[in-house]
Amino acid sequence: MEKTVEIKKNRSRTTEIFLSIALPLAFLIIALFFFPSRERFEFSTDEGINLMKGMLVERGYTLYDEIWSDQPPLFTHILAASFTIFGEKVGAGRFLVLILSCILLWSAAQILQMEWGFVYALAGTILYLLLPTYLVLSVSTMVGLPAIAFAMFSMFALIKWHRVQKNYWLLLSAIALGLSVLTKIFTGFLVPIFMAGLIIAEFALWRGKKPWWKLFIPAGLWLAAFLIFTSAFGLLLIGPENVPQLLENHLLARQVDAFKEQVDFNINWHLREALPILFLALLGVIYSIRERRWLFMYPLAWAGVAYLLLLNHSPVWIHHQLLVTIPATLLAAVAVVKAICMVYQTLQSRITLTRKDLIWILAVVLIFAMFFSFRPPDSVLLLAPLPSLSGSGLDLGPITEKFLFKMIDHAPETNWVVTDLPMYAFRSRLPVPPNLAVFSLKRIETGSLTEGEVEATVRKYMPEQVLLGRFTYPSLEAFLEQHYRVIHSKEGMKLYLRKDL
Repeated sequence: MEKTVEIKKNRSRTTEIFLSIALPLAFLIIALFFFPSRERFEFSTDEGINLMKGMLVERGYTLYDEIWSDQPPLFTHILAASFTIFGEKVGAGRFLVLILSCILLWSAAQILQMEWGFVYALAGTILYLLLPTYLVLSVSTMVGLPAIAFAMFSMFALIKWHRVQKNYWLLLSAIALGLSVLTKIFTGFLVPIFMAGLIIAEFALWRGKKPWWKLFIPAGLWLAAFLIFTSAFGLLLIGPENVPQLLENHLLARQVDAFKEQVDFNINWHLREALPILFLALLGVIYSIRERRWLFMYPLAWAGVAYLLLLNHSPVWIHHQLLVTIPATLLAAVAVVKAICMVYQTLQSRITLTRKDLIWILAVVLIFAMFFSFRPPDSVLLLAPLPSLSGSGLDLGPITEKFLFKMIDHAPETNWVVTDLPMYAFRSRLPVPPNLAVFSLKRIETGSLTEGEVEATVRKYMPEQVLLGRFTYPSLEAFLEQHYRVIHSKEGMKLYLRKDL
């Protein structure tokens, strides 16, 4: 009898492990073979910036001392390592982010499965696929989603600790959030949230049988592990003298009037397509409280605090919305499954609905609104009906193709490229001067990068090729006309080649 019970337990555990792996694996297959990421030249100019930083690090240049960067170092170093293994390819960077996205989905599914069950984990995975921009950002070489992936794993480990009370889960949670902050600082607000959760949970269980100060031991252990790990690796990879480089540009950006006045730099604008998910999340909060699922206050606090912090922040970029929508989707999955179950049970038993059941009727309405009233995310509409087992080549378009191929034609005689469109340089396997690796709108608007510095860099390096297309530089162009010739020009883009070549 005992052997039979043990066999059933092992089978159940094996099934649980298989199902937990099946969900992120299914997403991996969809993203790899049904989404046309391999044919896309770039999803954002940030892709080129991150790829170029990874290329320069892989070639021996150091972050912050030589390569100007306003982001933490972890993602760039992991990206450089992937280039060492797989070569300097766009696909290597995108696949790295996709793997981290699968870790995020696995962590989210584990949280839902632990607290509610597998059906909830399945619903959550589907909702993530339907989130605006999630699929695109899962295959874009950008730092926002990787940072949130580490943060989600940190929350999974923290919730696991609450359930099993094993301190190694506490340490794992602290280290994972440290990795998140070392990827992008914007997840740092989770530190006080996680600590507050640990302290509140201890006080809720306190019956006066142990000294009150012992209630702070889990939070203290978590904080100590986080600070030691993050500080040690931060000092090793960044150095205290380079910390201002990480912070100043972001602080200055909040004061730029152009960012404050433009509507698409506002968090509410970015969340407009995610409203069904957010409404469902509110219903998920109600049900979590009714069921006393207090551990689901973690995603509620995450999403709520993130929204409040971003409400008066500018600029807000496409990846910032994930700070709200990623945790909110956990709560939305609860509402979706509960609403479907309520409708099914009502149809089966023909019972009379109570007032309390009306909120789940509202949830059903919102589900229909999400699928029919609101337009599906563009990324979902791009999914192919049949799998693509091999890339069919870059979908460049006539303008991009002409510039890229001309750069590649002159690549053998080129040592340096100066460009505000770094993806062209990366795909040509050509480096840019390290101080111009981050050629971003934010850096231009804040004055962290001036036309004078760009011109001085061109004079210093005398790059064989110069490609300009995002910004205008009258003084620089006057210098280029003396020493370079335009070999191709179209719709505001100009490719210069040095006259002696």
